[in-house]
Amino acid sequence: MAKGVSFQQISQVLGQAIKKGGTPQTVIAREAIGQGQSFLNEKFGYDFVGLGVKIVVYFLITFLFAKFMEAVIFLRGGWVAFANLLGFSIPKADQVPESLKKLFDGGISGFKYWDIVKIILMILVIAEFIRYVNMPQKSSPMTIGIFIAIISILAATTFPELVKRIKLTDFNLEAMK
Repeated sequence: MAKGVSFQQISQVLGQAIKKGGTPQTVIAREAIGQGQSFLNEKFGYDFVGLGVKIVVYFLITFLFAKFMEAVIFLRGGWVAFANLLGFSIPKADQVPESLKKLFDGGISGFKYWDIVKIILMILVIAEFIRYVNMPQKSSPMTIGIFIAIISILAATTFPELVKRIKLTDFNLEAMK
């Protein structure tokens, strides 16, 4: 065992955690996340596990909102009755603003819902990067490189498709005046 930890000690810690209401899986997952966070904090000076969790939660919330809006806009007849039967109050599609319908259906001026979600995520990661750089401790070049890699990957998956769509969009400049 690593660092002289015996099997009895591990099972004793697991047993105490299970008595407190956890399962072995949650105890092991919690400990693994904690060890990952402390390792990353020690090596890079930043908690990338926490950033990953924040990104996952952000995408989960935006995904659930997208599915709700799709249900509101596209569900008809029997599906709405079924959702209402289950206790979900789904508004009628005519109660949703037209601009919101366009955003989820085809996009507005080349921007679709998921494009906006990815752009906001990039802004949030950039803000987290700026917060890290402005911390009192010395910034690690490797950590800065990891942040730049994450931001570059987000940009590479967002901007090429968006630029192509915007080029294909016919903007009516007269209507904008």
